[in-house]
Amino acid sequence: MFSEANAKREILENSDISEVAITPPSTLWSKETAGEKIDGDITITAAPATAEQESLKSQLELKDDSSISLVDITMKAGDTDISDKFDGLVKVEFAVPESLRNSDNISLHRIYIDNSTDNSVTKTELIPCTVSEDKTTLTAYLEHLSVYGISDSAIGTDELCNHNYVNGICSSCNTTCTHENADNAFCPDCGVKTEFSKHSLILADSIGVKFKMTILGNPETAGAYAEVSISGMDGKTVRYDISDMECSDGKYYSFVYYINSVQMADNITATLHYGDLTVTETYSAKTYIDMALAADTTVVPDDMKELIRNLAEYGHYSQITLSEENGWKIGTDHAEMPKYRESEPDTGIDLSDFAMTVSGEETGITMITKSLVLDSKTAVVLYIRVGETYTKTPVVSVSNIYGEVFNDVEAVKQIDGRYRVKLPGIYAHQLGNSFTVDIDGAITVNVSAMSYAYSALSSSSVSNNLKNAMAALYAYYDSAKSYKQNHS
Repeated sequence: MFSEANAKREILENSDISEVAITPPSTLWSKETAGEKIDGDITITAAPATAEQESLKSQLELKDDSSISLVDITMKAGDTDISDKFDGLVKVEFAVPESLRNSDNISLHRIYIDNSTDNSVTKTELIPCTVSEDKTTLTAYLEHLSVYGISDSAIGTDELCNHNYVNGICSSCNTTCTHENADNAFCPDCGVKTEFSKHSLILADSIGVKFKMTILGNPETAGAYAEVSISGMDGKTVRYDISDMECSDGKYYSFVYYINSVQMADNITATLHYGDLTVTETYSAKTYIDMALAADTTVVPDDMKELIRNLAEYGHYSQITLSEENGWKIGTDHAEMPKYRESEPDTGIDLSDFAMTVSGEETGITMITKSLVLDSKTAVVLYIRVGETYTKTPVVSVSNIYGEVFNDVEAVKQIDGRYRVKLPGIYAHQLGNSFTVDIDGAITVNVSAMSYAYSALSSSSVSNNLKNAMAALYAYYDSAKSYKQNHS
């Protein structure tokens, strides 16, 4: 979930110039007692303030009866009434948050507030300070300091921080909520609840929609599981046991539901079963696509948008050609995937570099053709036609450009007498990579998914719908390859 606090923290962590986040510095919390007053100085260790501590009016001190008030740094913890005020310089040691310790320029600022209106910040003033060599402590001397007593029972514990949790992490002291008071559904301390929290797309040999869940309690002990189904024709239902899910930080669980190119607009319904608790989420690849394309480029960069837009166009044209080929209806059997570009795909592009090559010969093998599977995993299929004199099953060996050998690939005889060889599923950025297929040690075939696209685009007998789909597939592949190169 996006929040201003998260955004600010992320900016600070990645900035070359960082500030100790004191907003406002009138309400810092001490981690030690005030100590003894030695030579007029008091040493206090402090941590950054939380948003919940911003009761400014009761802690402001008017200066020269003006409307501009100096925000005094206030140390307090526990419920004791012990208090004192020091008008001289007081030495204060701040614990530097871990997120700022890599910075070479940590600075401390005093903030001036307009107490007469809306407590808005009118100016800030840089305070001279020193940072320890290990960057864990910042030391400054401050005036007009109010010090409140600390109960002994609170010393050294997180009771010293009135936590302001954002997604389960305190924005002040950076500790993670332990959820000790939570049940399966909700944590009253930080507000985190069991829910479907994030989604993403996985572009592999199939299109994967990743669901990420926040799950409180002990889902493993309770035997929690998710049941996922998809609307549309031939939609499958899949069960994901909690033990099969990916887990991070002890409470974030995720699974990937794979779809094909014609299912991008179909709704995926995921239901988490966790004891008596049931949580349901409906999502689709199209939902993610629309969100990503509408996002600012600082969130989704242009090259990622180009990839996502080309994926969407491929889904649009796949529906048209496969519905025509297989006799199903867009809008009834599958939700319609709209167009995302005003222009048509470039069907005149030259893909001759991807042409399939066949070398060698074997007695009895009369023809080798290719096909491309689009309605499940994206995969290349070879068909081996044999004559009457060929009485054995072809022995095939398949490898890719990385030297991987796929020993589980076999030639399977079809009803029409041909042998079918289905090559491994192909990732989006590898659709142009060739497989080398050895047949009976005598014939070598080099082929890729783009080999089929080349044949379709260069044929006069192929429908315009299939040509559009192949041109869209190439654009998808090309942008996936570029994105992978730019971000690897």
